[in-house]
Amino acid sequence: MDMTNQETCTKNPYRFRPGTTSLGEIIKYQKSTKPVIKKPPFQRLDTNLCTLHAKESKQSLPKDIQLARRIRGEN
Repeated sequence: MDMTNQETCTKNPYRFRPGTTSLGEIIKYQKSTKPVIKKPPFQRLDTNLCTLHAKESKQSLPKDIQLARRIRGEN
């Protein structure tokens, strides 16, 4: 069986240099207006950050939740 050179060699997929794909992803996410993190988990993170900022215990108190709502612009 004679195989031609084209049949035996397979072409490797193109390999980008390190950092090229990550820069493309950064540009993609900066252009989009869709939030990367969904709203409820982000609100919990926001509340937890307010708790840590107040240097309180690890649980969020009502005053921390009120502060987080004021920061978000909610009533």
